[in-house]
Amino acid sequence: DNQILPLSKDLTSQKKIEKLIREIVNRLDDVKKSIKKNLYLK
Repeated sequence: DNQILPLSKDLTSQKKIEKLIREIVNRLDDVKKSIKKNLYLK
């Protein structure tokens, strides 16, 4: 039983990390888009 608990904790933290990574990637995408827009505007 003791081994199952840390595993589930790891799983939830992994999901949190994945969520964070996705958010970061989305932000990067937004930044790229805005940079392209700015380049086109010049």
